[in-house]
Amino acid sequence: MTLCTSCYLSSELPYVRIGKDGKCNFCNAYEKKWKNKDYEASEKKLMKIFEEAKKNTTGKYDCIIPVSGGKDSSYVLYLCKEKYKLNPLAVNYDNGFQSEEARENINSLCEELGVDVRFTGNSWKLLKKVYSTLLKKTGEFCNACNLGIFASVYRVAKKENIPLIILGYSNKIETTPIYENKRYCGEKLLIKTLQPEVSKEELKPFLMRHMTESGFFNPICLPDYIDWNENKIINTLKSIGWKGSDNRIEHVDCLAYPITRYLKAIKHKCLKSTYVAAAMYRDNQISKEKLFEVFEKDKNIKVPENFEWFLKKLGLKMEDIPLNGKSRFEFVSKKPFKAPSSLKGSLEERVRILTKLLSQDLETDGGSIDSIRLENDVLYVKIGGPCKSCYLKHVTLQRFIEQTIVDNIPEIREVIIE
Repeated sequence: MTLCTSCYLSSELPYVRIGKDGKCNFCNAYEKKWKNKDYEASEKKLMKIFEEAKKNTTGKYDCIIPVSGGKDSSYVLYLCKEKYKLNPLAVNYDNGFQSEEARENINSLCEELGVDVRFTGNSWKLLKKVYSTLLKKTGEFCNACNLGIFASVYRVAKKENIPLIILGYSNKIETTPIYENKRYCGEKLLIKTLQPEVSKEELKPFLMRHMTESGFFNPICLPDYIDWNENKIINTLKSIGWKGSDNRIEHVDCLAYPITRYLKAIKHKCLKSTYVAAAMYRDNQISKEKLFEVFEKDKNIKVPENFEWFLKKLGLKMEDIPLNGKSRFEFVSKKPFKAPSSLKGSLEERVRILTKLLSQDLETDGGSIDSIRLENDVLYVKIGGPCKSCYLKHVTLQRFIEQTIVDNIPEIREVIIE
C-alpha cells in the first residue's frame, strides 16, 4: 500500500493512482484545474449568465433551483436571492425518505428569503416498486432518486418556461471516479436495469429525455464558478436559521442516506466521503486530524441504526439485497472507453482525433460534440443533442470528457463543457 504524499489517499482504493512524484491522480488534477483558479474571472462569467437570464425572463422567475434542505442547495438559493439578486423558483422533490428537518429548512429558508417553492414527488407505491426492484437487482437505488428529482424539476421548468437551472454540485469537492471508465445515460440505464419488472410506462415520472432533446434548458453548477468553502457555507446558513450537521458526510435531507453509504461501502469497497474528505483537505478546508477521522470512520462503517426500518418500509429482507452481486454499471453493455494508446501530431490534431472519438461515444446515446475551441491550455467543448440540456452535463459527462482528454493530452489544463 502506498499513500499519496499530499492527501493521503491509499493506492488500495479503487481508481487511485500514485505517480512518480508521490501524488495521486486526484491531487494532480486539483493542482492543474483548481489550485490557482481565477475565481474573480469565473464569477464574471457567472454574472453574464445571470444577466442573460434576467434579460430573457418571460415570466415571474429568472431561474429554478432544486432544493433538498441540505447545505449546498440551501446556500445556492441564498446566494442567488441575496447576492446575485435573482428571482428564483425553488423546487423540492420528496423521494419518500425526506426528513422533517429538511422540510423545515426549506420552508424557513424560503420564507426568510421571500422565495416561492413548489413541492413535488411520486406516489409511494411507485417509489417502493422502483426502489425495491433496484435494490434486489443491484443493491443500490440512488439513480432512480436522482432521476425523479430532475424529471420533476424539468417539468416545472418547462411549464414555467424557465431555461436556467442552478445546481449546488461542486466538482472541486465532490470529485469521484468514473466507475469502470464507462460513460452512460442515466435514463437509459434506469430503464434497462428495471425492465421487465417495471415498465417504461410506469417509469415516465422519472424520464426527461423527451424534454432535454429540445436543448431549451441550461443547467449550471454554481459552485464551479466561485470559491466553494464549507465553513463559510455552514456559518452563513446557520445565521439565517438553517439546521443541520457541520459534518459534510451526514445528509440532513435524506433518511435513507446512511443505508446507501453502507451498501456502497460493501459493493464498491470505497465511499464517496473518503474522496470528498481528501478533496476538502487538499483545498485547506479541513485539518489532517479531521481527514484521518473520516478515513477511519469510512473503513469501519457499521450497519445503520435505521436499517431494519428501511427494509420494512420497502417490504424487503436483508437477504433480498445482493451485497456482492451485480453493480448497476454492469447493465451498461458498452465497453469502457479507451483512447488510442499513442496520439501523434500537433496539439490541435491530437485534440481533434480524441474529441472525434468521444463524440462517437456520445452518439450512441443521441449526443454529440458539435464544436471545440482551444484557448491556450483550456479546451472548450460544445455538446449537442439531449446531452446539451442534461443535468449531468456538468457532472459525470464533464468529468468523463475532461478526465479522458487531460489524461491523454497533458498540455490541456482544463476542459469546459458548453
